[in-house]
Amino acid sequence: PTACIVTWLPPIDTGDAPIRGYVVEKQQVGRLTWQPVNDSLQTCTCLVGDLSPETQYKVRVAAVNEYGQGEFIESE
Repeated sequence: PTACIVTWLPPIDTGDAPIRGYVVEKQQVGRLTWQPVNDSLQTCTCLVGDLSPETQYKVRVAAVNEYGQGEFIESE
């Protein structure tokens, strides 16, 4: 299995509440479902594992604060 490291910048607009963590999901290109990678990250870096060689993936990240989960931002 292969892996990659994904990093991102924290959101500028936090909804007037501090960020409590981040949710990261992955999707194999061409598939409809997203798979959870981590739902309790405290930093803006995530190791995404269990990737198949020569397969393309998308990754998306959402911030979480006391009001809930924000919108996902998706890789290109």
